[in-house]
Amino acid sequence: MGLACALFTTGLYAGLNTAEWAYWIAAVGTVGTLLGTTWLATSETRRRERQEAARGFIVAAALAPRLKMLAFQISCFQGKLTFTDWDDMLHGRPHEVAADFVNIRYEPASTEELLALESMSDNCATKLAYAQSQFSMVKSDIAAYVHGMGNPDRPLPPSIARIWLKWVADLGDRVNVIERQMNEAAQTHAVAPSQLDLYGEDDE
Repeated sequence: MGLACALFTTGLYAGLNTAEWAYWIAAVGTVGTLLGTTWLATSETRRRERQEAARGFIVAAALAPRLKMLAFQISCFQGKLTFTDWDDMLHGRPHEVAADFVNIRYEPASTEELLALESMSDNCATKLAYAQSQFSMVKSDIAAYVHGMGNPDRPLPPSIARIWLKWVADLGDRVNVIERQMNEAAQTHAVAPSQLDLYGEDDE
């Protein structure tokens, strides 16, 4: 607007005739339109960025508990692989051991949720997408081993248990890091409830 005013003032001092005034006013109008359009576009971009960031934090807050439960279930399975039966120092039967992991219930983040996380730092969306893929692959590999065993009653060999333990330990570390990042992000942008939100209006 300042530039448009300057152009108009310059036209006044230039002593323009009627035709020249028409061109001058048209030029001022064009400049004003361009400035207004630029301002609106910039304002809209900032508003959209704020909305995307808010959506990312909301999704992070919703995913954090699911990831925390997944991490807990993975850690329980790690414990089962680490500590054998103290009576004979052997693992249980493979299908029984594997069931604790294969039967883990986890609702993966959808494509829409992953895209919402793109507004967050630390590549949370990419890390989570990879962790979910790794989780599915480990599940599939463990199930395939159990399915292909010749003697289902034979205890799980220690060498196989060590391989499984390495897989799930790496997966558990990834999930814990992602859950912590999302939880911290959600808590940072959360607004604590006021006394009015908690207790309502005072009747007195």
